[in-house]
Amino acid sequence: MGYRDKRLGIMNEVLSGIRIVKLYAWEHFFIKRINDVRVMLELVAIKRKGVIQALFSFVSVLLPFIVSFSTFALYSLADNKSHGPLNSQLVFVLLALFNLIKKPLTLGPTVIPELLEASVCFGRLYNFLTAEEIDFTAIERAPYDRYETGTDTEDTLVSIQGGTFKWLSGDEPVLRDVSVQCKRNELLAVVGQVGSGKSSLISAILGEMIKCSGDVAVNGSIAYVPQIPWIMNATLRDNILFGSAYDEEFYNRVIKACALGQDIDNLSAGDMTEIGERGITLSGGQKMRVSLARAIYARADVYILDDPLAAVDAHVSKHIFTHVLGPHGMLQSRARILATNALQYLNSVDSIAMLRDGNIIEQGLSADVMAHQGEIFT
Repeated sequence: MGYRDKRLGIMNEVLSGIRIVKLYAWEHFFIKRINDVRVMLELVAIKRKGVIQALFSFVSVLLPFIVSFSTFALYSLADNKSHGPLNSQLVFVLLALFNLIKKPLTLGPTVIPELLEASVCFGRLYNFLTAEEIDFTAIERAPYDRYETGTDTEDTLVSIQGGTFKWLSGDEPVLRDVSVQCKRNELLAVVGQVGSGKSSLISAILGEMIKCSGDVAVNGSIAYVPQIPWIMNATLRDNILFGSAYDEEFYNRVIKACALGQDIDNLSAGDMTEIGERGITLSGGQKMRVSLARAIYARADVYILDDPLAAVDAHVSKHIFTHVLGPHGMLQSRARILATNALQYLNSVDSIAMLRDGNIIEQGLSADVMAHQGEIFT
């Protein structure tokens, strides 16, 4: 089963990136890679399994005869003074007994391979069922009424105080003593070098990491735009609506803000075009904009965006920031946490949190932090 899983993994990898494989003419390389796993590993294991099963089947057919013959032979050769000689009465009784155990003896060897496969399946189920649970109580959640203006504390929708987080129970903490807040109408930019912990901070807010210490509170609903967008096998419109009621006016505003109008016009059936499993008919930038449009259409209270501008070109990036994320965009009245390396937009954000090696080294208003801009990538 392990070899089969390895082959299926390579096949899934090839089919997921078939356009790139065809573009770079990598067909022969991947065919050889798949055949190597199949011929040298999987088929060898299948042949070995077939030989063992054939041997078991052969033995299972002969086993009743071997048991009967060996029993009568040993009885005849042994000292039978206490039981008497072998006669027809004893023979027929033994044959009836052997006939009762014939089926279990025949099926026994054939069950052994099935038991081995079942043990592998049970092992996988055991690993899944005993996997570490997500602690849903690690984050304090509360509803939020965006139409009511409360105190300054009530307007804080996302808050982490002294948070230390790690991915697995046996790992070292990835984020240490992190404190960050995001209020209503605020755009918080999380910046830092690659690997500094920006995506980990977002995962901590979403409750995907193990909290070692500190307090995390999120008020209101969350819309999340991941770094690798997820596209379901449906029409483009269904991917954006994601089960919500269709509001034509708001939908058109979202399409315009995400610069999807021209892309929809180029599709054969417009926004009713089936975009396929994982959006294989869309480019990376188009997938990201569909994911962003889905988040906007959800009308959430808190928007968490993991570097969505990196997947689009400079022109589209500026359009999205102006019409969606910026101070005059569609999300201006929402709390927004944006992980990004696009430094050109930092002058337009409300506050900045600068990460380095899992620690927030500087945090504050945009103007104050931008005075130390040179330290962001040093």
